[in-house]
Amino acid sequence: MLIGKPNIRINYQLDELKLLFYFLGELPVNQLINSPLRKDENPSFMIHYNPDGKVYFRDFASGEYGGIITLIQLFLGLDTPEEASEIVATADLSKVRYDTSKIIQKLSEKKTYDIKIRIRDLNQEDIDYWETYGVDHTRLTEFGVYPISHYYLIDKDSEQLFKTNHYCYAYAEYYSKFYYKIYRPYSKELKWTSNIPFSIWDLYNHLPSSGDTVILTKSRKDAMCIMSNSEYPAVNMQSERGRPSLDKIEDLRTRFKQILIWYDNDFDKSHNWGRMFAQEIAKTYDLIQIEIPDGFESKDISDFHRDFGKTTTKHLIKELVKNGRIN
Repeated sequence: MLIGKPNIRINYQLDELKLLFYFLGELPVNQLINSPLRKDENPSFMIHYNPDGKVYFRDFASGEYGGIITLIQLFLGLDTPEEASEIVATADLSKVRYDTSKIIQKLSEKKTYDIKIRIRDLNQEDIDYWETYGVDHTRLTEFGVYPISHYYLIDKDSEQLFKTNHYCYAYAEYYSKFYYKIYRPYSKELKWTSNIPFSIWDLYNHLPSSGDTVILTKSRKDAMCIMSNSEYPAVNMQSERGRPSLDKIEDLRTRFKQILIWYDNDFDKSHNWGRMFAQEIAKTYDLIQIEIPDGFESKDISDFHRDFGKTTTKHLIKELVKNGRIN
């Protein structure tokens, strides 16, 4: 099933803002607001403008997040992104009226912060956690993953220190400076804190210069599991619901013979979002989509390793990559 129309292109930075204002009204960007999707007395919703010219949203109460098409889909109560894409294609954006200079100024004033970390020694709890999900603990540093005891959020006005409990890790990426995503796997309140821009893909600098196959996954944990249990390199974007830039895809095409996309199989959800997002990207960029088959009832490869063990995981990865698309 085709989710979204691949011929829809939003080329310059204010187009997605125009779509936002056309369908949802002139909502504030880059700050917490009341959710436009539900009753929300305490602001818990944010619409992000990213440097890649895209608009994304995150609902901190429900956990939902995604791009402008998904936001329009949810706001209009549509069943699929395809329906939203069809409506977007007919939208007359010339009717949208707002002061572009004020919007650009507001975006340029978006608050940013640095993250610094205090690394601790790896302990047996850490080893057991990562090995359970198929990640070779001896390669964590290679993968840019560090157990931490504290982290700092720093901006021009303040510096905040946070002490962490057990099972807290920093994912590191270096592009002129270090960026970090703080990961608390068992936290119910705040699992992630990150200053990694959407334009940076996890583990992209870890890729070989060329090869037969590269796998685009939905998370760093899945990418590390794949690389710990196979010969295949893997990367991931910062959001499963984002769309990769054409530049990134073309760079991968010049370096690898095939690009596979491997997202979640949300078999237990009313909508199989992981499959739908992967199908949309695969159709748009002519990639090969694979996923955990339904019968295993494991949404992703790291959960599969937890449920079935290393030997079966290695066999599954090999078979899925060898056979390509799931029929």
